[in-house]
Amino acid sequence: MTGPGDFGTSLPRALVEHTLDIISVLASDGTILFESPSVQRWTGWTAAELQGRNGFELIHPDDHAHVRAAIAGVVGTGDQATTTYRLRAKDGSWRWVESLGTNRLHDPQIRGIVLSSRDVTDRRALDDQLRHAQRMDAIGRLAGGVAHDFNNLLTAILGYGSLLESRLAADDDVARSHASEIRRSAERAAALTRQLLAFSRRAPATARLLRIDPLLTDLERMLHRLIGEEIELVTVLDAGPGRVLIDPGQLEQVVVNLAVNARDAMPRGGRLTINTCTRDLGDHEARLHLLAPGTWIQLQVGDTGEGMDETVRSRLFKPFFTTKAPGHGTGLGLSVVWGIVRDAGGTVLVESLPGRGSTFTVLLPAGQTGPELTPASAQPKLPVAHGETVLLAEDEAAVRGPLQKAFTQAGWRVLVACDGEDALRVAAAHGGTIDILVSDVVMPRMGGPALAGRLREVRPDLRVLFMTGYAGAELVDEDVLPKPFTPSLVIAKAREILARKP
Repeated sequence: MTGPGDFGTSLPRALVEHTLDIISVLASDGTILFESPSVQRWTGWTAAELQGRNGFELIHPDDHAHVRAAIAGVVGTGDQATTTYRLRAKDGSWRWVESLGTNRLHDPQIRGIVLSSRDVTDRRALDDQLRHAQRMDAIGRLAGGVAHDFNNLLTAILGYGSLLESRLAADDDVARSHASEIRRSAERAAALTRQLLAFSRRAPATARLLRIDPLLTDLERMLHRLIGEEIELVTVLDAGPGRVLIDPGQLEQVVVNLAVNARDAMPRGGRLTINTCTRDLGDHEARLHLLAPGTWIQLQVGDTGEGMDETVRSRLFKPFFTTKAPGHGTGLGLSVVWGIVRDAGGTVLVESLPGRGSTFTVLLPAGQTGPELTPASAQPKLPVAHGETVLLAEDEAAVRGPLQKAFTQAGWRVLVACDGEDALRVAAAHGGTIDILVSDVVMPRMGGPALAGRLREVRPDLRVLFMTGYAGAELVDEDVLPKPFTPSLVIAKAREILARKP
């Protein structure tokens, strides 16, 4: 019988010594007769350390059964077989290995089972990340669909609530209080929907000029539920009137992701601190962080958790990098934070030491100009109408009804349609001037964008305002009003569009 040290001459020498795969020869009972030098690259074990040991000592106990079955199949049938299992490396870690076994027990030069193996740990990790990302995308799509229906309901509640409030006597304090509470409850529900979409990354990015402190105050209740009872939440909000230009949903996503990261760093409980302030950067400090000198809004999220060493900090914002166990994180949370903040013109700074917790400092430029964040319940003062005609296309009757009443009360002539095809019929029957189309984006038979295109073929100067409760709606060069909203906000937006020069 050929001895263990002779296999290097029995097998093709170039194949054995230079292949990246691991070439092994096992006895039928699993004893290792030979290992190629490449085994050290992947496992840390030298070939000499492994020869003579039983291979099952290094295989994960949960994988013993199917590996033994694969070997038995190779021995019994003489066919090749492929199996995947976990192999313990010299440092104690488990590596995923894929092996192709060939029966050479009857070959007088080998008399063993030849395995050609490769390390597939990284490939399996990428596959797991892809599956997790696909699940998150499916959840996001579901959230977007639910939000569409839920935003329609909230729009109806806000619409009828506003109509009711407008009809109440000025001195009926009790009734006005009840109507106001209905409106505020709808606003809170709208905020929860927006937070859900931000968390699932389905909300479209629409930058708005906003104050950071009120947004964090609204988010605080959700954060309490997110981090659990074992973690104390402390907020110190002192950014004052300073405003930043950023999508509110994305800013909520930044805070949520940082809070989740802090929670996971404190498995036995601790304290999560969120504070804001206005910060002036001088020339030296600004250059240090590659920012412009001036006034910045600072958001800090700190924890009393496990902390990080320099190696982890240097890779913190790389996509798919995570220190969490498989199945407990995508490795995308902090990379998303980095991308959102950089897109808003800011940066993220990190301070952390092992055992000393971590502090993430988000700096966003202050004092920018842009469209301001308008609350769902805003009641803009409506300009006097002069008999303008609006074509209102909305498939949800609960949304269409209050909008029709509000436009009529404001002095508009209203043409009503329940979908795109119905709107084409109504427009053709009208024959006269239509000043603006106010249409839902997603409708049966024909959606808003297709409807606007068809109408503009015969009415090229038609103005358009789209409404949407769907998070994925993105329309170029068109005015889009996200649901939920009050009827007065829709009318004010329509008047704004008509007031623009052609």
